[in-house]
Amino acid sequence: MELRRQTFYLWLANVCAVLLVSLLHDFRGIEFYINDSEHSAILTFLALLVAFRCQQAYERWWEGRKLLGSLNNASRSLASLAAAWVTDANRRERIIMRTIVFFWFVIDTLRAEFADEAREQQATAAPAPRLGLWEIAVDEQLKAAALVDALGGSERIARTPMPRGPHAMLRVFSAVWIFTFPLAISDE
Repeated sequence: MELRRQTFYLWLANVCAVLLVSLLHDFRGIEFYINDSEHSAILTFLALLVAFRCQQAYERWWEGRKLLGSLNNASRSLASLAAAWVTDANRRERIIMRTIVFFWFVIDTLRAEFADEAREQQATAAPAPRLGLWEIAVDEQLKAAALVDALGGSERIARTPMPRGPHAMLRVFSAVWIFTFPLAISDE
Protein backbone atom coordinates (compact mmCIF):
# COMPACT_ATOMS: atom_id res chain seq x y z
CA MET A 1 0.00 0.00 0.00
CA GLU A 2 2.87 2.34 0.79
CA LEU A 3 4.30 1.94 -2.72
CA ARG A 4 0.96 2.84 -4.28
CA ARG A 5 0.77 5.97 -2.15
CA GLN A 6 4.31 6.99 -3.12
CA THR A 7 3.56 6.33 -6.78
CA PHE A 8 0.42 8.43 -6.56
CA TYR A 9 2.29 11.31 -4.92
CA LEU A 10 5.03 11.10 -7.54
CA TRP A 11 2.44 11.14 -10.31
CA LEU A 12 0.62 14.07 -8.69
CA ALA A 13 3.86 16.04 -8.30
CA ASN A 14 4.73 15.35 -11.93
CA VAL A 15 1.32 16.59 -13.11
CA CYS A 16 1.81 19.75 -11.04
CA ALA A 17 5.29 20.23 -12.52
CA VAL A 18 3.93 19.81 -16.05
CA LEU A 19 1.16 22.32 -15.37
CA LEU A 20 3.61 24.80 -13.85
CA VAL A 21 6.03 24.51 -16.78
CA SER A 22 3.16 24.84 -19.27
CA LEU A 23 1.68 27.88 -17.53
CA LEU A 24 5.03 29.64 -17.17
CA HIS A 25 5.91 28.86 -20.78
CA ASP A 26 2.57 29.90 -22.27
CA PHE A 27 1.66 32.93 -20.16
CA ARG A 28 4.96 34.33 -18.95
CA GLY A 29 7.05 33.40 -21.94
CA ILE A 30 9.70 31.77 -19.78
CA GLU A 31 11.70 29.25 -21.76
CA PHE A 32 12.45 25.96 -20.07
CA TYR A 33 14.71 23.75 -22.05
CA ILE A 34 16.88 20.76 -21.35
CA ASN A 35 19.10 19.41 -24.07
CA ASP A 36 17.91 16.10 -25.50
CA SER A 37 21.33 14.54 -24.99
CA GLU A 38 21.23 15.33 -21.26
CA HIS A 39 17.81 13.81 -20.95
CA SER A 40 18.88 10.77 -22.97
CA ALA A 41 21.92 10.32 -20.73
CA ILE A 42 19.63 10.07 -17.71
CA LEU A 43 17.52 7.52 -19.57
CA THR A 44 20.62 5.49 -20.48
CA PHE A 45 21.71 5.45 -16.85
CA LEU A 46 18.21 4.32 -15.86
CA ALA A 47 18.38 1.46 -18.35
CA LEU A 48 21.73 0.35 -16.93
CA LEU A 49 20.37 0.42 -13.38
CA VAL A 50 17.33 -1.64 -14.38
CA ALA A 51 19.53 -4.15 -16.20
CA PHE A 52 21.86 -4.43 -13.20
CA ARG A 53 18.95 -4.96 -10.83
CA CYS A 54 17.34 -7.60 -13.05
CA GLN A 55 20.64 -9.43 -13.48
CA GLN A 56 21.23 -9.39 -9.74
CA ALA A 57 17.75 -10.76 -9.05
CA TYR A 58 18.23 -13.50 -11.65
CA GLU A 59 21.59 -14.51 -10.13
CA ARG A 60 19.98 -14.74 -6.73
CA TRP A 61 17.10 -16.80 -8.08
CA TRP A 62 19.45 -19.14 -9.92
CA GLU A 63 21.63 -19.68 -6.84
CA GLY A 64 18.53 -20.47 -4.79
CA ARG A 65 17.37 -22.91 -7.44
CA LYS A 66 20.75 -24.68 -7.43
CA LEU A 67 20.77 -24.90 -3.63
CA LEU A 68 17.24 -26.26 -3.51
CA GLY A 69 18.19 -28.83 -6.15
CA SER A 70 21.22 -29.91 -4.14
CA LEU A 71 19.03 -30.12 -1.02
CA ASN A 72 16.60 -32.32 -2.93
CA ASN A 73 19.37 -34.55 -4.28
CA ALA A 74 21.04 -34.87 -0.88
CA SER A 75 17.68 -35.79 0.69
CA ARG A 76 17.11 -38.48 -1.91
CA SER A 77 20.62 -39.83 -1.50
CA LEU A 78 20.28 -39.89 2.28
CA ALA A 79 16.94 -41.71 2.04
CA SER A 80 18.25 -44.25 -0.46
CA LEU A 81 21.37 -44.88 1.63
CA ALA A 82 19.21 -45.35 4.71
CA ALA A 83 17.10 -47.84 2.77
CA ALA A 84 20.23 -49.73 1.76
CA TRP A 85 22.22 -49.66 5.00
CA VAL A 86 19.80 -49.61 7.95
CA THR A 87 18.67 -53.12 8.82
CA ASP A 88 15.88 -52.30 11.29
CA ALA A 89 12.71 -51.65 9.24
CA ASN A 90 11.17 -49.32 11.81
CA ARG A 91 14.32 -47.22 12.12
CA ARG A 92 14.77 -47.18 8.31
CA GLU A 93 11.22 -45.91 7.83
CA ARG A 94 11.70 -43.19 10.46
CA ILE A 95 14.94 -42.00 8.84
CA ILE A 96 13.36 -41.89 5.39
CA MET A 97 10.21 -40.12 6.61
CA ARG A 98 12.20 -37.58 8.61
CA THR A 99 14.40 -36.90 5.60
CA ILE A 100 11.31 -36.21 3.49
CA VAL A 101 9.74 -34.07 6.22
CA PHE A 102 13.03 -32.20 6.63
CA PHE A 103 13.08 -31.25 2.94
CA TRP A 104 9.51 -29.93 2.95
CA PHE A 105 9.97 -28.22 6.30
CA VAL A 106 12.99 -26.37 4.91
CA ILE A 107 10.92 -25.15 1.96
CA ASP A 108 8.07 -24.03 4.23
CA THR A 109 10.50 -22.36 6.62
CA LEU A 110 12.21 -20.45 3.81
CA ARG A 111 8.81 -19.26 2.66
CA ALA A 112 8.05 -18.33 6.30
CA GLU A 113 4.70 -20.11 6.11
CA PHE A 114 4.94 -21.94 9.42
CA ALA A 115 7.44 -19.78 11.26
CA ASP A 116 5.27 -19.11 14.32
CA GLU A 117 4.12 -22.72 14.61
CA ALA A 118 7.69 -23.96 14.25
CA ARG A 119 8.91 -21.66 17.02
CA GLU A 120 6.16 -22.87 19.35
CA GLN A 121 6.87 -26.52 18.59
CA GLN A 122 10.59 -26.01 18.97
CA ALA A 123 10.12 -24.41 22.39
CA THR A 124 8.00 -27.29 23.70
CA ALA A 125 9.58 -30.21 21.84
CA ALA A 126 11.43 -32.99 23.55
CA PRO A 127 14.96 -33.73 22.37
CA ALA A 128 15.00 -35.68 19.13
CA PRO A 129 15.81 -39.36 19.56
CA ARG A 130 18.99 -40.66 18.02
CA LEU A 131 18.16 -42.43 14.81
CA GLY A 132 21.15 -44.67 14.58
CA LEU A 133 22.97 -42.75 11.90
CA TRP A 134 26.19 -44.26 13.24
CA GLU A 135 25.13 -47.54 11.58
CA ILE A 136 25.15 -45.89 8.19
CA ALA A 137 28.34 -45.55 6.14
CA VAL A 138 30.48 -42.42 6.04
CA ASP A 139 29.01 -41.62 2.63
CA GLU A 140 25.64 -41.05 4.25
CA GLN A 141 27.20 -38.68 6.75
CA LEU A 142 28.59 -36.73 3.82
CA LYS A 143 25.08 -36.59 2.36
CA ALA A 144 23.80 -35.27 5.69
CA ALA A 145 26.56 -32.64 5.55
CA ALA A 146 25.39 -31.74 2.04
CA LEU A 147 21.89 -31.26 3.45
CA VAL A 148 23.21 -28.88 6.07
CA ASP A 149 25.30 -26.99 3.49
CA ALA A 150 22.32 -26.58 1.17
CA LEU A 151 20.13 -25.52 4.09
CA GLY A 152 22.67 -22.91 5.17
CA GLY A 153 22.97 -21.51 1.65
CA SER A 154 19.20 -21.39 1.23
CA GLU A 155 18.75 -19.60 4.54
CA ARG A 156 21.46 -17.12 3.57
CA ILE A 157 19.63 -16.28 0.35
CA ALA A 158 16.25 -16.06 2.07
CA ARG A 159 17.49 -13.79 4.86
CA THR A 160 19.87 -11.54 2.92
CA PRO A 161 18.01 -8.52 1.56
CA MET A 162 18.68 -7.17 -1.88
CA PRO A 163 21.07 -4.21 -1.81
CA ARG A 164 19.14 -0.98 -1.52
CA GLY A 165 21.72 1.27 -3.18
CA PRO A 166 20.85 0.46 -6.81
CA HIS A 167 17.14 0.47 -5.96
CA ALA A 168 17.37 3.92 -4.37
CA MET A 169 19.39 5.26 -7.31
CA LEU A 170 16.83 3.79 -9.70
CA ARG A 171 14.01 5.59 -7.90
CA VAL A 172 15.90 8.89 -7.78
CA PHE A 173 16.89 8.84 -11.44
CA SER A 174 13.38 7.74 -12.46
CA ALA A 175 11.95 10.72 -10.61
CA VAL A 176 14.55 13.05 -12.15
CA TRP A 177 13.81 11.72 -15.63
CA ILE A 178 10.04 12.03 -15.14
CA PHE A 179 10.31 15.58 -13.80
CA THR A 180 12.68 16.71 -16.54
CA PHE A 181 10.64 15.17 -19.35
CA PRO A 182 8.29 18.19 -19.62
CA LEU A 183 11.35 20.44 -19.82
CA ALA A 184 12.84 18.32 -22.56
CA ILE A 185 9.72 18.45 -24.72
CA SER A 186 8.63 22.00 -23.90
CA ASP A 187 10.50 23.44 -26.87
CA GLU A 188 8.76 21.16 -29.35
